[in-house]
Amino acid sequence: MNPLELNPIAEGFGIRVDDASDLKDHSILMSLVEESEKILISEDLTPDDIAYVHYCVGNAWGSIATLSVKQVDWSLRNEPLEKEVIALRKSASIEDTTAQFDKIFRASVYSNLGNAFSNLGRPIAAIQYWRDALKLWPKKGMARGNLGTGSLFYSHLLYDQSHQQILRKIAYKELSFSVDAQDVHPDARKVFLFYQ
Repeated sequence: MNPLELNPIAEGFGIRVDDASDLKDHSILMSLVEESEKILISEDLTPDDIAYVHYCVGNAWGSIATLSVKQVDWSLRNEPLEKEVIALRKSASIEDTTAQFDKIFRASVYSNLGNAFSNLGRPIAAIQYWRDALKLWPKKGMARGNLGTGSLFYSHLLYDQSHQQILRKIAYKELSFSVDAQDVHPDARKVFLFYQ
């Protein structure tokens, strides 16, 4: 159930993106991305609606990226991930959204941006976006879990052992919180438990 009062077109679009993502249906996701362009030119949309549709388009591109890659691909060009970042940044840039939108969805937008940058091999940007999400919603379990795994992975890239240890402590703290958080997806909880 969506806690915001969204235009039924925007809300329905979000439900269809979620359903297509759950079904892992590439062709439906692509058609929804195309449909979003028509939805976004509607005069009946509020800033919340527009930001939400861009957020959903970002999620669609994120699902397309996941379906398109059979193995980790940190190549310099990854079109679906790039389009995910663009859509999520558009969502984050919409001004005049309500306080309720800012509290609920902007934290999710930043969390998903963190995930996208992590998938692009940019751990420092990812960590910053997860921290931005936590400034808005400090108990957001998904952002905290992703910050934990991202910090752990980043610690392996550092030469200085004291810096590695600091990041591992952050990782443990965030992962410990996230495994008990209510908003964590069951599949993500398993990953967080594994790395904890």
